[in-house]
Amino acid sequence: MKRFYCVYSYDCNVNCINCCLDREKLGNNMRFTLNEIKNILKKYKIEENDILEISGGEPTIDKKMFINFTKYLVEEKGFQRNRINVLSNAQIFSDIDFTNKSSDYFGHITSTFYGASEKEHDSFTRTRGSYAQKMAGLKNLMNKGIELHIKTLINKQNHESITSFIKMCKFNFEDAHIIIGWLCLIGEAWKNRNSLAMELSKAALNIETAIEMAREYGLNLNITVPLCIIDPYYWEGTIPGDLTAGLEKVIFINPEKEVLEKSPSEVPLLAKPTKKCDNCILKNRCVWEWEGYDKYYDDIDSFLKPVVK
Repeated sequence: MKRFYCVYSYDCNVNCINCCLDREKLGNNMRFTLNEIKNILKKYKIEENDILEISGGEPTIDKKMFINFTKYLVEEKGFQRNRINVLSNAQIFSDIDFTNKSSDYFGHITSTFYGASEKEHDSFTRTRGSYAQKMAGLKNLMNKGIELHIKTLINKQNHESITSFIKMCKFNFEDAHIIIGWLCLIGEAWKNRNSLAMELSKAALNIETAIEMAREYGLNLNITVPLCIIDPYYWEGTIPGDLTAGLEKVIFINPEKEVLEKSPSEVPLLAKPTKKCDNCILKNRCVWEWEGYDKYYDDIDSFLKPVVK
C-alpha cells in the first residue's frame, strides 16, 4: 500500500500564524494542472488500495480543479471514496451548492480548530469569519455523510483551553473522530515560535484532563502527542494503531513540481526525533509533529521518556 500526499497549489484563504508553510510560498502561482497530476499518479502506479490525501494551501479554493480531480479518482481510477481524505479548513464547504457537487467524490475531511471560540480561532487564522465559515462547512459535510476528523494543535497560546475544544466537539461534532495533536514548528510557525512553542511536559495535565472529559462524553478521541509525557492510564483507547503497518511508500507531490518518494522511516511524522525513541515499545504508535522542537530546544531528549520492556 502507498500513501499519496498531494498538494496541487499553495493558494490559501486564511493567514495562519502557525502555518507549516512559509508565507512566501502561498499565492505564488505555483500549481499543477489536472493533466500533470494524472501523469504523476500514472507514473507512480496509484492503485485502488492506496490512500490519497489532498492538501494545500487550501485545496478547495479552485473549486473546478478540486471537483475534477476527486471525480477523476473515483470515476476513472476506481478509488473508493473512503480512501480519499481532504485536509481543509472547510470554509468553502459553507457554500452548500459546492458541497452538493463535490461530496460524492471523497469520504473523509480533516479540519483543524486552533481554538474553541470564534475569537480564539480567528486570532490564529488572522481572518475574520473563518470560524463561522468552518462551522457551517463542516456541518454541511456532516449532513452529506462525510466522515469528519476534527483536530486541534496544542501550543503555548491554546493549551489551557483544550477542554473547551472537547466541549465544542461534544455539542457540534459528537460522532466525529477527534484529534489532539502537536504543533509543527516549521514555516510560519517557526517564524512565530517564541509565541507558540512550549515545553512538551507543561501541557501534560491539560491533555490528561481533556482525555478524561472525552471519555465521559463518549467521544472518539486520538492523541498525536508524545505519549511518554502523559500517564499510561490515558493511553487506552486514545493512541492510534501502527501507522506504518502495510505501508510501503509515501509519495509527496507539491506545486514546486517536486515528487518525493520516501519509505515510512524517512517521513518526519513517522520517523522519530531522537535515538532514545528507537527502543520504545510504542514507537510505531507514537506520532507527533516534532519537527522544529529539536532545533528550538537543545535538550529535547530531556522531555522524552521512552517506554521500554
